[in-house]
Amino acid sequence: MVLLLGALSLTTPPSFAVEILNGKQLDFRTGYRGHTFAYHYKWLSRNGEEQTMSFELKKHMAQTSNREFQKFDLKEEQRYITEVMRLYRPLSHSIKVHVTPRERAYEIRFSGHATQSEIDAERRAVEDYMKKAELKYSTERLYTIDKRWGRLPDYMAIANLYAPRVRPVAEAIEKNTEGMSPRQKINYALEFLQSIPYDTLKNRENSNGSGYATPVELLSRNIADCDSKSVALLSILRNMFPQTPMVMVIVPGHAFVGVATAMQPGDVNIQLDGQNYVLAEPVGPALQPLGEIEGRSLQSLQRKDFTYMTF
Repeated sequence: MVLLLGALSLTTPPSFAVEILNGKQLDFRTGYRGHTFAYHYKWLSRNGEEQTMSFELKKHMAQTSNREFQKFDLKEEQRYITEVMRLYRPLSHSIKVHVTPRERAYEIRFSGHATQSEIDAERRAVEDYMKKAELKYSTERLYTIDKRWGRLPDYMAIANLYAPRVRPVAEAIEKNTEGMSPRQKINYALEFLQSIPYDTLKNRENSNGSGYATPVELLSRNIADCDSKSVALLSILRNMFPQTPMVMVIVPGHAFVGVATAMQPGDVNIQLDGQNYVLAEPVGPALQPLGEIEGRSLQSLQRKDFTYMTF
């Protein structure tokens, strides 16, 4: 079945019953080893075989990464923007601008002698200045502002930033999948992440109160939600497939990924802006291979109730 949705083309396989196995992590251990932090994992694959994987990350990098992404502080942002506005210079010397922070908003007042058109122009300039300050504050803290979803972690910036940091993970996967096809390598990476315990990350202790874990924080805490696992997969795969286009798809309450790789019969795939992506669900615990997604994910795509970010 192919659904044409404007610039979007969605291909889904015929409906039939599929047995989906849940991932089971058998062992997780971490520990210091000189100037590195060692990680060891063991889990059951889709065919019931035990899989083991070990790697090491630089200790300083791991410690920094575990603290790097923090819960967004609206009050601190207001203080920052208020300070930045002290540097603002009005378009007209006859106008004074007064910016007062309120609950989740700002009161903007003007005084002096000016026409209504001059005041309107000044207001537009002030609002533009404040938006740039807000964007700068968010970007520096690895957040972005989406028109629909509001403020979100800057997933693609985080994926790019952390790709070199998780290179040892990709190298461990490459070692364990030597001689396998690209699809088999992707499925191995998927099973690894799907087997990591799921958590909504609403607990402050599990995510610095942010509700999101960066790829290294995910590995260290051995717990993650859908968007955290999706970004981790993108960062890992970028090391394995440097030139392969990828995408992160966000639907209400959920996130998953797409990889521009060769299709197989039955794959759920989506075409965005002329590029075809085979879809995948890193979240787990279901061990769904590349080309399979959850029913709610598919329904959101069919309703065009989603947004996406290319990587």
